[in-house]
Amino acid sequence: TDDFYVKVEYDPTKTGTAKEEEKSNTLTLEFVYAQKTGSGVVPSIPTAAEMLKEKVTTTGDGLYEDEYEEERYIFKGANPNNYITFNEENDGTAGWRILSVEENNSVKIIKNTGLNYKAWDTNNIKDWNSASINTELNQTYYNSLSSSAKNLIITYKWGVGGIMANTDMSRLIAAENGSKWDGNIALIKPSEYIRTNSNKELCGSLNLNSTNYRNCTSTSWIRQQLLTLSVNAGNNSTTVWIIESGGGQLNTTQINFGIYTALPVLYLTPDITLSGSGTTDDPYTINS
Repeated sequence: TDDFYVKVEYDPTKTGTAKEEEKSNTLTLEFVYAQKTGSGVVPSIPTAAEMLKEKVTTTGDGLYEDEYEEERYIFKGANPNNYITFNEENDGTAGWRILSVEENNSVKIIKNTGLNYKAWDTNNIKDWNSASINTELNQTYYNSLSSSAKNLIITYKWGVGGIMANTDMSRLIAAENGSKWDGNIALIKPSEYIRTNSNKELCGSLNLNSTNYRNCTSTSWIRQQLLTLSVNAGNNSTTVWIIESGGGQLNTTQINFGIYTALPVLYLTPDITLSGSGTTDDPYTINS
């Protein structure tokens, strides 16, 4: 056992008289501890997924329960507190951000800065398995990571199916998951980008266009011109879906145009624990 004391004093700078009245407040103390060996059951420290799910919200910027995929949670809004240190990179510009918590409790993260002036595939072929950006992410970039960072990454079965315009969200997600690829690092999916936007009424579909553009740029934390994981599924098309510069709009471009940014996206093992609050000044830190 232990005792805690709260000392309450009158503010000596106050003058004059005041009517006596009762005052009350609440103090919450949170303890993270391990039981002494041999003295009982060791309490478990919450995993990253458990910790993050305790912060789920339904308003404002933050972590939301995904309405399309069960047991999945995604960060929405203009600037949620989802910054995380990975590969010893943790500042607001060059660090990472948490994209989602998955059904298997793995944590999906995306880098703030990435590989610039890249094409989806330099040979103009609509196949993620042979795409040049796939090779660069999973060989050159992966090999540049520290050994401790590599140990935190899990190989995942990614949905890499092509998608079409004018598709509702449920069909869009199904199309993305129509083809699978096992690997370590890939790109953000169009449906994920759409779901980072807190303005569902205007920005909740693949039909993001110039009419909604200015509204949608201010309600998602992803505002860069980026390659996505999905090609355009049209039979005669050799295009890939991109997020337009500044965010707020999805469009297509030629697969072999090497002018875009590719942000690495990966899954962290479900058994990690976190400290920190997720802000730029106090990003989440993976406990060793």
